[in-house]
Amino acid sequence: MFLTVREVALRAPVTVLPDLAISEAEQLLISQNASEIYVTDATERLLGVVPDYEILKYRLIGGDGKARISALMSAITVTLEPSASIEAGARLLREHVHASIPVVEQGRLIGQLCRINLLRILAESGGATSGDLLPMQPPSVAAPKFMKPAQLAWGMAAASR
Repeated sequence: MFLTVREVALRAPVTVLPDLAISEAEQLLISQNASEIYVTDATERLLGVVPDYEILKYRLIGGDGKARISALMSAITVTLEPSASIEAGARLLREHVHASIPVVEQGRLIGQLCRINLLRILAESGGATSGDLLPMQPPSVAAPKFMKPAQLAWGMAAASR
């Protein structure tokens, strides 16, 4: 089964212009139940991202919401092209701090690949295992401390050698 990012990415990520007030962006984030807002220019060129936790931190330190959202914006460090394989997207999500990765075509934001999309694919795949859909390779980051090597697919393969 070969899927591309274009086939599974959300088509309408939450976007705002950089001069929008933080309070307005906050309301949009809440109403859309999103974990992050992408900042684009008028031509939909991706400028940056504002995760929900940045808005939360701003509010917790007493921010009144009048500042522009661009003040909280972080640079985008990872993007995917729509033609990328879902496996490539899964590898990036596994090691990425955000819950989604923007999908960009010719510099313009056209969607986002979310962790929940990958979980949905695995759940709906019927008899397919995660190894059938997403080849198992040891991550470059440590597994959660509560997991023992035998619980990990790559740990089982290594332990059997």
